[in-house]
Amino acid sequence: MVVSSYGNDLGETRPGHEFDEFAQALLIFKNNHLSIDVASPKGCKVEADQYNKEKPYNHMLLGDKHALHMLDHPKATADISAAGYDAFYIFGANGAMFDLSFLVHYNPIPFNVSFQNLQNIYGTVPELG
Repeated sequence: MVVSSYGNDLGETRPGHEFDEFAQALLIFKNNHLSIDVASPKGCKVEADQYNKEKPYNHMLLGDKHALHMLDHPKATADISAAGYDAFYIFGANGAMFDLSFLVHYNPIPFNVSFQNLQNIYGTVPELG
């Protein structure tokens, strides 16, 4: 799962990722017994925009120490190799416009897959958020 590392101050200073989307996707993946890593462009703690902690999926994720550890210590995208993964899931949200779009438009995604390659294969790259 690739998530923006741009966020700051719960989205007040700089927009981050959507915690609701992250929580729902992670729970779906875990419920289907998938092994998951979290990566971000900087490889440092990622911060979400403001979110409702009482929503059931957010509440469940907040009780998952391993999931919170992955958000606090994501892998750097530069250290990821596509060879080690069957799939990757890239999050949108406002923070992604700043750091994830930089990876896409100015530098091939460091795990040996570029959006140009995906477009060549699929014609378009759908937004999954």
